[in-house]
Amino acid sequence: LIGGLLAPISWRMVFLVSVPFGLFGTVWAYLKLRDSGERRREQIDWWGNITFAVGLIAVLAGITYGIQPYGGHTMGWTSPWVLTAIFGGIAVLVAFVVIETRVAAPMFQLALFRTRAFSAGNAASLLAALGRGGLQFLLIIWLQGIWLPLHGYSFQSTPLWAGIAMIPLTVGFLAAAPISGYLSDHFGARPFATGGMLVAAVSFALLLVLPVNFNYWAFAAILLLNGIGMGLFSSPNRAGIMNSLPARARGVGGGMAATFQNSAQVLSIGIFFSLIILGLSSTLGGALFNGLTSAGIPADAATRAASLPPVATLFASLLGYNPIQELLGPAAANVPPETLQYVTGRTFFPDLIADSFSNGLQIAFLFAVVACLVAAAASALRGGVFHYAEPALATAGGLPATDDSAAAPAAAPEAEPRPASKGPATSDRLNSTASFESIATRPSSVARPAQAVTPVQPVEPAQPVQPAEVATPVQPVEPAGPPEPQPHAIPVAAGRVRVAGRPAEGTVTVLDLAGAELAHGRTDEHGRFRIPLHDAGDVVIVARGPGFAPVAASLHVDGRSGNGDGRGSIDLDAPSTTGVVDGRIAISTGGSAAGAAVLLLAAGSVVARTTTDDEGCFRFGDVVSGEYVLAAHMPGGKPRTALVTLPASGHVEI
Repeated sequence: LIGGLLAPISWRMVFLVSVPFGLFGTVWAYLKLRDSGERRREQIDWWGNITFAVGLIAVLAGITYGIQPYGGHTMGWTSPWVLTAIFGGIAVLVAFVVIETRVAAPMFQLALFRTRAFSAGNAASLLAALGRGGLQFLLIIWLQGIWLPLHGYSFQSTPLWAGIAMIPLTVGFLAAAPISGYLSDHFGARPFATGGMLVAAVSFALLLVLPVNFNYWAFAAILLLNGIGMGLFSSPNRAGIMNSLPARARGVGGGMAATFQNSAQVLSIGIFFSLIILGLSSTLGGALFNGLTSAGIPADAATRAASLPPVATLFASLLGYNPIQELLGPAAANVPPETLQYVTGRTFFPDLIADSFSNGLQIAFLFAVVACLVAAAASALRGGVFHYAEPALATAGGLPATDDSAAAPAAAPEAEPRPASKGPATSDRLNSTASFESIATRPSSVARPAQAVTPVQPVEPAQPVQPAEVATPVQPVEPAGPPEPQPHAIPVAAGRVRVAGRPAEGTVTVLDLAGAELAHGRTDEHGRFRIPLHDAGDVVIVARGPGFAPVAASLHVDGRSGNGDGRGSIDLDAPSTTGVVDGRIAISTGGSAAGAAVLLLAAGSVVARTTTDDEGCFRFGDVVSGEYVLAAHMPGGKPRTALVTLPASGHVEI
């Protein structure tokens, strides 16, 4: 709306609208946003950055210039420059993918795509952006170039009134997005993201059959439906993508998701304009020439206007100019005043372009319908409710679980409760395919022997779940003082986490006996945690953090005891990690063993893996005491092995 007010003054002023919002958002984000990821020091992926930037810019620039005329063609898809930019950019992006599979700290962690929820969510986001990215441009051209002038609005006022007419789209999005985001926390992203794309596809199909000179209330209802569909999709889909990522990959994963979405929006504009220009080019020139000459415009001026590329006509409408006046240019001076007044009036141009524009709109909206349907299919393939569960080993070149420098994010020691699952057995689970054992024993950047933590089994109330590292059974500790019944008690799981008798900072997760996450929080500097719950009962407490192996124990939370709240309390004594295993693969010929796969095994099981850097070096951090076998394999070479015992030794040359 603000842009519509500024456009008649100067269309360049619309770019100033973003400035105050950008400044406010920058300050607000700096003051209020809290980083919940994990930070690690890594080498910058220079080759990845360079190839990605060059390739993406070349492709997007080629698409932008592809909708502009070239030579005698209405578009520039045959231009050598456009073809070189697009295909050259694609070749550079292919090189970028190859580079990302070979560097130690890739900018794009391609291993993330092995998670179905992440890959399907990004595919749905890309297709949704393709379907809607160019929509707003086409609707605005439709309003400004045809509908508003036909209903008595001057070309100079159409930018403002087009913004007003588009308000239902925003209203639908703002109404649906928060509601779908809230509901997806309870029922998962798939039904809302998939349903949102289906609703959007229906709205595009309705636009497909809407006449060019429509009834506004029908148009507004379709825009509202489209906004609701996009709102239903947006929040759950982004939440589903981010929930599938481990804390240490949220930064790169969020960046990858934003890249796909933003690139698809630019690509969508090129596709939509190409489709609509394709529809216009076959009939617009003849319609312009016949209409202008019939109105009394000299044939040479009419020929010159009709020979201009359709994109010039579209952008004249978009910028709020009188299209015929712009198309005639200096030739308008030779046209009789009464004829000029007629052809530059409000109805001549809309009547002239309506049929040709309708052909282009139908092609563009049909493409949007298909894109939304494919996005719905991709969203449906994401699986059920999925929250990342740290696997027992990490994949080479993807998410190394061997970094011992990750700093835990600062947060309040008390967390908001998370409601228990009310749906199917898979609802609110950390991983739709993970067993209860993997949930309770997954490491946090910790390499340890496979037998270090025994599987946690559902037990009777008040029975401890005992990890193998804990020397003595951990017994529930009742809170001090006599319990006082309270009419509105709040169940609270509380306790301490210690390592070698000292307080430990880390994350604490509360699970029910089926493995569903109920709530989570963090310990304070004294190792204490206090996590409110919705219901009392038997739960499992899992603590993990840098410098110690995960530890779990059962706890009965009483909803009728404590000073005003129901409380259960327990002390968790976690085994500490003791060392680092690092080394180098030596090459007798003096070369480098870069990119070799290195496995850390204990009792015949792989507990961690990594790849060597450019100098053939590798490192496993936070390794529990014990005997290990190192196995290294280079493409084209024989496997190499070595025995390592901690804490006695930790550095080895293979």
